[in-house]
Amino acid sequence: MSGEAPFTAVFKLSLDDRQDLRATGQVVCETCKDDGKTWEQFIPEDRYKYQLVKTFDKGEYQVRAKVVNVNSG
Repeated sequence: MSGEAPFTAVFKLSLDDRQDLRATGQVVCETCKDDGKTWEQFIPEDRYKYQLVKTFDKGEYQVRAKVVNVNSG
């Protein structure tokens, strides 16, 4: 993705299987601007746990989500 800075992006986690949806616990979104060395965490409210809305300044970023399975931790 690219655009003029500041750039606002919306990332959505999509799970196709209903069992996966039921098993989804906490979702932690993380962004990084130093090639994976340090990550900034965002823990959304439960009702927004499937999306991240973030405004990025100029630069290159990485985005990832860590999903916890409520059945296995």
